[in-house]
Amino acid sequence: MQIADWLMVFDYGCLHRGYNFICRANIRSAMRQREQIAESVRQFNEENRAFVTVNFEIVRGGLAVLHIQNHGKHVPLNVRIKLHKRLLITSLTMVRTFFEKLRDATFTLRITCKVGIYLSAVIYSCGS
Repeated sequence: MQIADWLMVFDYGCLHRGYNFICRANIRSAMRQREQIAESVRQFNEENRAFVTVNFEIVRGGLAVLHIQNHGKHVPLNVRIKLHKRLLITSLTMVRTFFEKLRDATFTLRITCKVGIYLSAVIYSCGS
């Protein structure tokens, strides 16, 4: 083999190494980009999810209020409220039937929708 042949072999080896380096760098870049897209999709879904809060208050005079509010940016579908069994046992019969119906129901709230359910309750005070 002549020197020109050896130069071509050397040139081919350099080009082949450079090609491999560029391919590996492109693969790593594509993998990082895929991870970034997955993270941005997760953050977008987290930011725009429906967020429903349920508060139960007893106001002066024996008025019980159940506040249901959507704080999220999307319409929540199939909202279900899970109530503790102690609340069902200790409540009055009329209120208990309402709570059981509420526990079994599914409903949908609009964006930034507030629902207040007012229940009459009797507060017993023990003492002199």
